[in-house]
Amino acid sequence: MPEQGFAVIRRAIDHLNETGEFASDCFHPEVEWTTRPDGPTHDTFHGVAGLRSGLQTLREAWGSGIRLEIQELIGTPEAFVMVMSARLRGQGSGVELEVEEGWAIRMRDGRIWRAAQYGSKTEALEAAGLSE
Repeated sequence: MPEQGFAVIRRAIDHLNETGEFASDCFHPEVEWTTRPDGPTHDTFHGVAGLRSGLQTLREAWGSGIRLEIQELIGTPEAFVMVMSARLRGQGSGVELEVEEGWAIRMRDGRIWRAAQYGSKTEALEAAGLSE
């Protein structure tokens, strides 16, 4: 049932927004997070320690001014697409930015196992194998 995956994804985003940290229990120990291929730094982070490292990289650019809002969740029991907006505020400049992204997410053992950011819902749907 995709509802279980939706709940894990929502809990992960809510926890990040509330605490500024990843909810380790939402992520598989072998998690892999890949940033946008069209972004300033395209990278892949491995494991929960990798997630923390990636988050630290984001904080260096955006400080604590990161807020994510889920716009839409689409999925099957293992493959999901999250369409979200990210509100960011530059660490030094104070410049504010809002970006809409699509994320392709795969679950394993009831936790997020693979997450890849894309610049659009269409790209994320294709990557997750959910395009029409």
